[in-house]
Amino acid sequence: MGFGDRSLTTVSFVLVCGFGFAQESPCPKRAVFDAVPEIGETIDQRIESDCELMTASAQTWPSVEVEVEEITYTVAFHRKTHSVTWVSTASRRFETPDGVSPGDSYDSISHLVVSGPHCERGWGEYTCFESGWCAYLSPRSWHDFLESLNCEEKDAQRFVGHVFQR
Repeated sequence: MGFGDRSLTTVSFVLVCGFGFAQESPCPKRAVFDAVPEIGETIDQRIESDCELMTASAQTWPSVEVEVEEITYTVAFHRKTHSVTWVSTASRRFETPDGVSPGDSYDSISHLVVSGPHCERGWGEYTCFESGWCAYLSPRSWHDFLESLNCEEKDAQRFVGHVFQR
């Protein structure tokens, strides 16, 4: 399928959100943390954010950026309870306990996969590892990106765009 075959909704969504929309939050809101928060941990109720991060095909949460040990993380949280729902980073300096880093090719990490690859239409493709971390698989080209939205491109050259927990 070519670009002209996509629905107006998909094309509009791509134009608004941009290539690789599941990547790190473009929002400048920053919060200070001593350590990277864990999923389910409650963060300070005074933290607010108007920035929404798309963490699944039909889910957004308020998010802030956090820098810990010179690595920037995006942390999303529940609007009412402030419990952490998502932690991610695209920093190549970060490595999961499994040895996976943003920028790695899928071929180089495929032997570590315990779940996936999974595809969520409209969000993207990801795979998970024994540590509980997952890798968002970014396509190498615009064509592959459009195909990945519909979970159709299985032979594309993919790489780890960012790693996340949710």
